[in-house]
Amino acid sequence: MQESTDDTRLGALLLEGNLVREEDLERCLEIQALTGGSRPLGQILVEQDAITAEDLSDLLRLQRQRISERLDPMGTNDRGVGRFLAAAAAAAAAAGASELILSEGRPVMVRLGGQLRALDEDILESPEMWQFLLNYMGDDVLDRLADVRYLTQDFECEGIRRGRMTAFRHFDGACAVV
Repeated sequence: MQESTDDTRLGALLLEGNLVREEDLERCLEIQALTGGSRPLGQILVEQDAITAEDLSDLLRLQRQRISERLDPMGTNDRGVGRFLAAAAAAAAAAGASELILSEGRPVMVRLGGQLRALDEDILESPEMWQFLLNYMGDDVLDRLADVRYLTQDFECEGIRRGRMTAFRHFDGACAVV
């Protein structure tokens, strides 16, 4: 197994830091698969005594740091996380979009007239999704999502005024409905 210093997956970070044996990680991934992916891997690792809660907290912090480093820190490209809310505001104004749906590995979607439509063809990459959640739901969002199935909170954003956002984990990663 080749390790990458820019990999942000929890399992890769565990193996890279020699915090868990590969067999223990595989066992916990099997448990996660048996639950339909509904339980966070970190929670399972702690429950199975593969790592401590402190180790998990440190790993999630490292994961956030790596995700941030992979994104454009100056926000100079057009794939910056703020583009989603700006695009949703424009779509809502133009066509009455009621929701923005962001999901790892999928195009950004809006709900227009009760139907989902892709905002564009670009696939939302994992680092973008996590940075979006960090920017709009706070630095502790990854820790909170590891503890609960979903989070809902109000937010304010220029061009939208205010709204409500729900973030949750699903089979393919993280998702947010705005």
